Amino acid sequence: MQRSTLRRRRLRAIPSATIAAAAAAAALLCSPGGAAAQDDEVLPTAVQSRNDFDGDGNQDLMVVRKSDGNLLFYAGNGDGTFDPSAVVDDGWGGLDVAMVGDATGDGLADLRARDTRTGVLYTYPGDGAGGFGDRIQADTGWSPIGAFAPLGAQADESGLLAVNRVDGKLYYYAPLADGTVADGVAVGTGWGGYDDLAGLGDLDGDGNADFLAHNTRNGSYYVYFGLGNQQFGNRVQVDHALGNDYDDRYYDQVAGVGDVDGDGFADVAAVDPRFSQMWLQGFDEDGATVHGGTLVGRGWGAMSLPAGDLDLVYDYTGDGKTDIIARNGTSGLTSLYYGRGTGTTFQSAVLGDELADMDLIETAGDANGDGFADLFARTQTGVLYIYPGTGTGDYDAAARDVVGSGWGAMSTIVGGHDHNSDGKPDLLAVEEATGRLWFYPGNGTGGWGTRTSLGTGWNGFSFLTAVGDLDHDGHADVIAVDDQTDCLNFFGGRGDGTLETGVQLNCGWNVMTAVVAVGDFNSDGHADWVGRHQNGVLYFYGGGGNGDIEMTWGFGNGWGSMDIIA
Repeated sequence: MQRSTLRRRRLRAIPSATIAAAAAAAALLCSPGGAAAQDDEVLPTAVQSRNDFDGDGNQDLMVVRKSDGNLLFYAGNGDGTFDPSAVVDDGWGGLDVAMVGDATGDGLADLRARDTRTGVLYTYPGDGAGGFGDRIQADTGWSPIGAFAPLGAQADESGLLAVNRVDGKLYYYAPLADGTVADGVAVGTGWGGYDDLAGLGDLDGDGNADFLAHNTRNGSYYVYFGLGNQQFGNRVQVDHALGNDYDDRYYDQVAGVGDVDGDGFADVAAVDPRFSQMWLQGFDEDGATVHGGTLVGRGWGAMSLPAGDLDLVYDYTGDGKTDIIARNGTSGLTSLYYGRGTGTTFQSAVLGDELADMDLIETAGDANGDGFADLFARTQTGVLYIYPGTGTGDYDAAARDVVGSGWGAMSTIVGGHDHNSDGKPDLLAVEEATGRLWFYPGNGTGGWGTRTSLGTGWNGFSFLTAVGDLDHDGHADVIAVDDQTDCLNFFGGRGDGTLETGVQLNCGWNVMTAVVAVGDFNSDGHADWVGRHQNGVLYFYGGGGNGDIEMTWGFGNGWGSMDIIA
C-alpha cells in the first residue's frame, strides 16, 4: 500500500451538517471486540493539523509538568522533534487534558480539560500563538469518567470518546458550536478494563474517525476503525510495545498527536516510565505500525501527556499491572510479587535486605515526580525516607531521600494518592498519642506542605488504607476497620484533602492481620485491596466501583511469614 501524501491546511469552522455527520458516524460500536469489518480498500487521506497551536502548520504538543502543575507548550518542527518547552500557564496539576482540534469554530486548535476536583469539563479556546483565552464550561459530571480522547475524522471535528468507570460503558460526546458538548451517548459496553484511548483521526480515508485503545488485562493495544452507521469494524491488535524494535517497552501514557514527523501517517506519543523515554509510532491505513519506533527523548516521565487513565501507584515494574511488595519477618528480605492483572500474583523476586531494620514500608506513588512508583520506609528511630523506584521492580536504596524525623509518633502512615486534586500524591498519618489524622499535601518533588488535621478518634480504627478512588467520583478514598465493631468502613474523599463520614461496608475483619491497597489488581477498572487472614492466606477484595466490595477470593498461602505487606 502506497503512503499518502501529507497535505496541511488551516483549521476551519465546523458546519452544522459536519457536526451531525460526525455524531452519527461516531455513535459507534457494540463491544470492545468490534463489529464486522468491511472489505473495501480505501487509500488514506491526509493527516490533518489538529494540534497546530501556533499556526505554523506543524503538529504541537501540550503537556502538564507533574512537579509544579505548569502547562507546557512544545512547538513541533514537523520532523518528529520539538522546540524547548514554553510555560503557558500554571495551576494545571489537577486537570486532565485532551487536544481536540477546533472546538469553538474559529479555525484555531483548542484544548479540553477535566477538573478532577469538581468533575467539570472545560474548553480552552486557542489563540493561535500557543496560548489560550478564557475557558468555557463544556459539561459537568465528568468525575466517573476514566480515559477520554478526541474523536474526529477531521481537525475541526472535536467530539470526545470516554470510558465511564462506574458502568464500564463507552460514551461519545458530540461537539456543539459554542465549545460545549452534547450529553454523552452510550456506544459500547464492557470497556471498564480499558485505561487509555488515543484518537487517530481517519486512518483509512473513509470519512470515519478511528482510535486506539489499551486493554489492561492482556496489555495489548487495539485499533478500532469507524464504519459509520453507529458501529466500528473489527479491531486490529497491536502488541504492548506498539511495534517498537525493543519489545520490552511498556507505556504508562499514550496520546494521539497527529502526524508529528511529517511522513503522512498519524502518530501516537508513548512514554515508557522506566526509562522516562517518549517514543513516536505511526499507523498506516490498515492499523499496522509503520516503523520500529522513533525516540523523541528522555525526561518525559515527569510530564503528563494528553493521554489516558493509567494508575501506576502500585506498578513497580512498568508493565501496566499492579504488584505487591512484602518483607519476610525472619530473613528481613524484601520481595516483589508480580501482579498478573487477574487478581493474583505469579512469581516473586528478592529485592534485598536494605529495608530489614525498617518498622514501616508503604507505597508512596510517584512522590518525587520522576514517573516511577516509590516507597516510604521508616527507621526504628522515627526517620521517614522515600526510596525512589527504578521502574524495573526495584528501588534505589543509595538515592533515598529523607522526609523528616519524628515520624515514630505516627501509628499509621499511608500514601500514594492525590487527595486534594492538585495532581500530586499526598500522605495521611495517624498520630498515636492523640488519634488525630493528619493530611500532608505532596509537592510532587518529594516534599510536603503544611499538614492539616482531619479530626481525632482515628486510633479507634485499624488497617487505615488509602485505596484510591473506590467509588469513581474522581477523588481518592480511604478504608479502615472499626476496632469496636470489627467492621470495615469506607471514607469517601472530597477532593480537597478531607473525608466524608464513614459508611460501613461489612464486618468480621477481626480475622485479618493486614489490609493493603493494590490498585486495579484484576484489570476491571476498579480499585481493589488485599487482606491477609490470620491463617496466612492472602485474599483479594475486588472493588465494584461504587465504594463497595464486588468479589473476593484467596490466592496464596504462607503470607503469615511476612511482617510487612505494601
